[in-house]
Amino acid sequence: RIEKVEYARIEKVEYDFEKSGYALMIVDAKGDHSSLTGEYAAIREEMNSIAKYFSKEVCRDITKEELISNASKIRETIGDRAILRAYHFITENERVINQINALKNNDIKKYLNLMNESGLSSFMYLQNCFSITSSKNMGVALALTLTKDFLNGDGACRVHGGGFAGTIQSLIPLNKVEEYTKLMDSIFGEKSAIKIKVRQSPVCEI
Repeated sequence: RIEKVEYARIEKVEYDFEKSGYALMIVDAKGDHSSLTGEYAAIREEMNSIAKYFSKEVCRDITKEELISNASKIRETIGDRAILRAYHFITENERVINQINALKNNDIKKYLNLMNESGLSSFMYLQNCFSITSSKNMGVALALTLTKDFLNGDGACRVHGGGFAGTIQSLIPLNKVEEYTKLMDSIFGEKSAIKIKVRQSPVCEI
């Protein structure tokens, strides 16, 4: 018996955000990851539970319509947060495709909107922007809040990486980079905000 094997497709998308007037930045909110193993594990466990409910191996094989139409039964057996996290996963997959197309079409405004949608979905549905174990350890959520306020509608931000603690990613208008850097550094410490660039060279061995 030959099993069908699916491989992830890797596609290189070249785009220079600075040519569109925005700087790609990372802000380190200086969170501690040492006690967050359970938080990360819970995401995988809840996703797997949802997939198992539908007799699937992964949530990728579930549609949004199936998830919503079964929400009443799922919340009784698995819980509400699992539904929210699966909803994020399913809609985020579609959003990524739309973001790629926005970059290919040089539509920076659409990309910014989608990036903000993605960040809001992570915050509301995936719920990986703060730890539920400590109300004093919410640096990522604070960084996102202050960045949203700073941007006032022009730019975008979202959690970066696995979440709960650590960093956020932001697209800042070029003429506001210095001001933004000073703001973030004043709150999270010197060199917390760093302007970066995505290299155009693919992964390689030196």
